[in-house]
Amino acid sequence: MKPARPFRVVVAPQEFKGTLSAASAAQALRRGFHAARPEWTLALLPLADGGPGTVELILARVPGAERRTSRVEDPLGRPVEATWAVLPPGDVAVLEMAQASGLARLSPAERRPLDASTAGTGQLIHAALEAGCRRVIVGAGGSATTDAGAGATTGLGARFLDAEGQPLTPTPRHLARCASVDLRSVDHRLARTQLEVWTDVRSPLLGLDGASHLYAPQKGATGWDVAYLERTLGHLASLVDTGPALARAPGSGAAGGLAWGLASFCGAALRPGFLSLAGLIGLDAELSGAQWVATGEGRLDAQTSADKGPWGLGQLARRCGCRVVAFVGACELPPEAWRRRFDEVVTVGPPGENPAGVLERCAHAWAESRLDPSG
Repeated sequence: MKPARPFRVVVAPQEFKGTLSAASAAQALRRGFHAARPEWTLALLPLADGGPGTVELILARVPGAERRTSRVEDPLGRPVEATWAVLPPGDVAVLEMAQASGLARLSPAERRPLDASTAGTGQLIHAALEAGCRRVIVGAGGSATTDAGAGATTGLGARFLDAEGQPLTPTPRHLARCASVDLRSVDHRLARTQLEVWTDVRSPLLGLDGASHLYAPQKGATGWDVAYLERTLGHLASLVDTGPALARAPGSGAAGGLAWGLASFCGAALRPGFLSLAGLIGLDAELSGAQWVATGEGRLDAQTSADKGPWGLGQLARRCGCRVVAFVGACELPPEAWRRRFDEVVTVGPPGENPAGVLERCAHAWAESRLDPSG
């Protein structure tokens, strides 16, 4: 008689934004599961989908990946150290815009979207070109910016000019006066580089579900700021032949319009973050043989169902024959919606003073309730 197959759970949460990193959430779930069911085999795989955590996941999961560090500007122009990765055979770079231009780089009092720039992200792309990389992947997520990528593309040679032909500081406060965009000096190496933007959202550049209305308030924008940013982004799009069409493209609003800017000015291709990352790290092989996948994030809502990490993971896990439980801080989707991807949703509730402890207790209670671990 064959021995029973070990019960295996893949623990793959995304970050609980502003509360727990993906790695911290994975450890909290692991502790809860292990305390309740020490006989379970637990595989930890903190999740990313192009946003924060993407580079660390690739460094951990891709054999031969090398860690690089560059000194770049944060959203307000201060020097910071940003980590990125080079993949075998040495000509593929993976960057996170959040490492340079992310909201986590700023305190709440420093969130000024009219003055925040993606210049540091452009410096990271430049560093990858200098290193000889001919495929450059930019993870777009977790940004502090709404500059349509103007800062990043200025660092790569673009110039945003006023009516007198003078260069403007590439931040929204000044870009409203932009009369033309000069692309003649854009780094010539981009023409022979496969530049990709991995995005975890499907929002366009403009509109109520775009970069300004949907995401700028999280970055400190007031109601007046949102209207100003929307007008400025629309104005920039009108200055480029392909701008209006790209402004309607799903994902072009990612990272405050960085995706739109890199596509419009540098020829970047927009790719789905989670699916691209899953293919790179061989996620389907990791799921093979698991009975359950435990994922999670801070809020399960309409943005989640636009192919963010946990949603994409749910689809992939079911293809691999796994059942899926999602631990979330809050759930705004009705059961008929989330059941398209998850077998169960556990609402953790407000994080309190010890968010890891709250998540651990919920994981313990869920695991303890599995009288039959396969059901």
